[in-house]
Amino acid sequence: MAFAIQEPKMKTEWFDYLNEKKEKQGSFHIHTIAHPRFQVEFERIEEVYSAGKFVEYKGTELTKTQAILQIIAKYLIVDWKGVAIEENGETKDVEYDAETAFNIMRWGVDLSGASLGGWIMGKAKVIQTEADARKAEVVGKSENSTDGQNSENKLLKKPKKSST
Repeated sequence: MAFAIQEPKMKTEWFDYLNEKKEKQGSFHIHTIAHPRFQVEFERIEEVYSAGKFVEYKGTELTKTQAILQIIAKYLIVDWKGVAIEENGETKDVEYDAETAFNIMRWGVDLSGASLGGWIMGKAKVIQTEADARKAEVVGKSENSTDGQNSENKLLKKPKKSST
């Protein structure tokens, strides 16, 4: 008998990435910053680099920034549309995969390299902030309506009994 493991449904949204000239460079489907695997890997990177060690990728040591870009590519980007790269003077659209996303952020010029990673993290934080606000709103509404007491009755004082 096999057990099925299902990923929790995480909040995601699409955002357009614009260059300095306000030209659309592509649309990115992004996870919330609270993605569990991203959080675990981010903490691991912090621990590894604070201990003076390095993360390796295909036999090459990565800087801390590159290691973070790698987990952004793997866990925060869900998909993209309209992302193109230039190779040998030719521009071609590329489909999303984590390795291509990492390479674009690590070496990319058109998509501003590492600044794309920072932009993606910023949008992932926006998604989480909005999700937290919505959750607080929903929880707040249910807290006030679940005790079954009439709020007016709570405000009325009980009459004192006379001692005569």
